[in-house]
Amino acid sequence: MEKNWMEQLEEGLVFTLPLMVMDATMTKSTNTVKATDLQAPVNQLFHALALADASFTDVVTPNVDTIYSQAFLDLSLDSVVLTLPRTDRFCTVEVLDGWTNCIAVLDTAQLRNDSQQFLFTGPDFTGQAPQGMEEVKSPTPMVWVLIRTLCGDPNDMDQVGAIQAGMDACTLTRYQNGTQGIRPDGTFDPAKEFVPVRRVMGMSLEEYFTHANRLMAKNPPAPEDAPVLEKLAQIGVGPGLTFDPGLFGDQAEQLWMMVKAGLMDVDKSLARAASYLVQSGGWLYFGKPIAEFGTAYFYRAVIALVGFGANPVSIAVYPKTDLDARGGRLHGANRYVLHFDQGGLPPVKEFGFWSVTAYDSATNLLIDNPLDRYCINDRSEVTYNEDGSLDILIQQEAPEEDRRSNWLPVNGDLFHLVMRIYLPDDAVLENAWKTPTVLPL
Repeated sequence: MEKNWMEQLEEGLVFTLPLMVMDATMTKSTNTVKATDLQAPVNQLFHALALADASFTDVVTPNVDTIYSQAFLDLSLDSVVLTLPRTDRFCTVEVLDGWTNCIAVLDTAQLRNDSQQFLFTGPDFTGQAPQGMEEVKSPTPMVWVLIRTLCGDPNDMDQVGAIQAGMDACTLTRYQNGTQGIRPDGTFDPAKEFVPVRRVMGMSLEEYFTHANRLMAKNPPAPEDAPVLEKLAQIGVGPGLTFDPGLFGDQAEQLWMMVKAGLMDVDKSLARAASYLVQSGGWLYFGKPIAEFGTAYFYRAVIALVGFGANPVSIAVYPKTDLDARGGRLHGANRYVLHFDQGGLPPVKEFGFWSVTAYDSATNLLIDNPLDRYCINDRSEVTYNEDGSLDILIQQEAPEEDRRSNWLPVNGDLFHLVMRIYLPDDAVLENAWKTPTVLPL
């Protein structure tokens, strides 16, 4: 019986975790009176103001290609109008519902007009979008709008800022009565300043599923979730149900701790999700159905822990490696080269781009270096070989002066590499193009 309880608790945790992490992230991100570069009241945008560097520790594996703009929406009381400017660069708007499924991607480089409005509506909306607005309908009232704008380098921030200035979010009511320029104050509660995943995984058994049941009542599961909901109802887990931890006896909290520890063992969880990993050369990345999960519940839960807010593969893939071509761990005591043959750079569609970034394996953060250079990308002023090929030099010590433009600095410890390929060409998605292996020198 105990094994069955553990299996049912794990199934409940796996199914509800993305919704719980989304709610905690929204709670933290909207816990402010006024918009800052890290938070904004609900239904308002907030914008990052700089690219990450080695001093940035807010999130692991920080991106040094794009600047983020975000908004957390509550569509239960009103719809929200999002205004976007047309851009001449990569700038995509990923729209995630409460269950972390990507329900839309808006590409500002493809907009018909210089500025365009989109109406975000929840499941209870029955009206019509105002003329000229494109409706984005969400199956849940809780929505995360995640905007990524390409930033070439720190000197490009003025242009990024101009793009951000053309973005706006406000409720439909404020848009229609002409008060969209007014930003209502939010509220601040010190108790809500937490790390979302830690907050969720630190909840007691009763606290967790009581809150999950409330969230599911407001953010309905998908129709295809009916079979798993029928099973979970047996333990009181489901939209609007009453959860009773007494069902699990005196060992309830002990069982709950074991279930949480099992899922939080990232290596084991990734091994269980291995069928969703795509190997490209010696690198691995999360493949379909990432961000479009359907009933892949375990995969959805793992991504909520290790890749929250991930793009669908049509927008980006992120191959990662910590091994060289001989199978050895990448270590700053050695020197490496990442070689791209002529014509062999990552193939991307219009407005797409690629980069290679190094991270300290102990911290998963950027590596401090004298150049303040954290990646090599398709915008870097690199030197190509005579045959048109490209060598990226990965090492701790600076190479010769004439090769320094191709140097990706690391420190003297274990590190790993992440290649970001945005708007990947079909050759990438069909695995016809292979990521080159990292060659030790």
